[in-house]
Amino acid sequence: MDELIHATIHDALDVQEPAGLRSRVLRAVPMDRPRRRQWRLPRVSGQWAAGLAAIVVTAALLIALAGTRIGSHPAAPGPVGPGLRLTNPSGIAVAPDGTVYVADYNHSRVYRVRSDGALVVVAGGGSLAEGPGTQSNIFGPMALQFDSDGNLLIAENAGTSIGRLDPNGNLTTVYSSFGRVWGLAISPSGPLYASLGDRVAAILPGTQSPVDLSSVAGPVVWPGYIAFDARGNLYVADLAPVKTSIQLTPPAPGGCRIIRVAPDNSVSVIAGTGQCGYSGDGGPAVNAKLDDPNGIAFDPAGNLYFADSNNERIRKIDTRGVITTVAGNGAGGHSGDNGPALNARLGQLSGVHIANGRYLYFAEDIGGMNSYGAVRVVDLRTGIIRTVVDSYSRVVS
Repeated sequence: MDELIHATIHDALDVQEPAGLRSRVLRAVPMDRPRRRQWRLPRVSGQWAAGLAAIVVTAALLIALAGTRIGSHPAAPGPVGPGLRLTNPSGIAVAPDGTVYVADYNHSRVYRVRSDGALVVVAGGGSLAEGPGTQSNIFGPMALQFDSDGNLLIAENAGTSIGRLDPNGNLTTVYSSFGRVWGLAISPSGPLYASLGDRVAAILPGTQSPVDLSSVAGPVVWPGYIAFDARGNLYVADLAPVKTSIQLTPPAPGGCRIIRVAPDNSVSVIAGTGQCGYSGDGGPAVNAKLDDPNGIAFDPAGNLYFADSNNERIRKIDTRGVITTVAGNGAGGHSGDNGPALNARLGQLSGVHIANGRYLYFAEDIGGMNSYGAVRVVDLRTGIIRTVVDSYSRVVS
């Protein structure tokens, strides 16, 4: 399905090309990725369509009736206006003041979540290569990361570049590559790191310095989201392999693992066996099976949380190396708001962020170009899950 969506986007470029777009993105087509890419779609039938409609309507009603807050961010759905809506959330970042930002891959926008729950476009939708963020073009934003100066860094997966949105709302290009930009992370020592299709590298002025992952036993690593802990260890999500029948898109590698690169450049696998699946809760993470790990985040105690995307769960690896599930019952969908996160149904997951040491934000979607997407949050003290914004939230600009 996603390959068809990407092919459609490619065809659209031949018909209606926004100014300044083609030179930046044609080298990224055909879009063999990004991910949420292995949907286990139900068979399309009248019964399924009616069921999906009921789920979406019910979720919207529950959120509207709840009117509750997690931290300072309410769930405040409103009627979907013409044009934009959140459908394919990917990267999440939380500013020092607690404001949540979310990237929408399909609609090539980055939104700020207002205190009333509305979404405000801060980047994308324009035709400029650089300039005011709302007048600039971004293409397939995947990851978001704030730097120490308050700039929001944007990984353009389909646009194969990294943009920087400054506090005044101006967008500039930090780095442009010939590979898909997937994850971003800033080292405690300062340099920006990015995963660039088949490699992870430190992004230095005018160049890149690759991280050597060759010592990891097969299958070949396919790096996705990345993160640093407080000690300067770099963690790399090794994605699930993808098989495709599209002629120009070769099958991708990947081993469903989480890999740690220490400051001395030693490399170790801390979770996953190299075979995708779901197992291992309550035991060592190195013996557990994962399925398409995505976003990674740390709490103040050093526990690692990650999106186990194809398993539709958020899992935790504690400082002893023991893995457990903290959100999701393994059944795909969107349900469980205002109750225990372990009882909730989650969609396919991507970006993860922990704010104030307590609030675990993550992005989920239910698939396809016009899908239901949401940003949800788990209060790690209470274990309660709620929706922050979703496809029914108002887009005000």
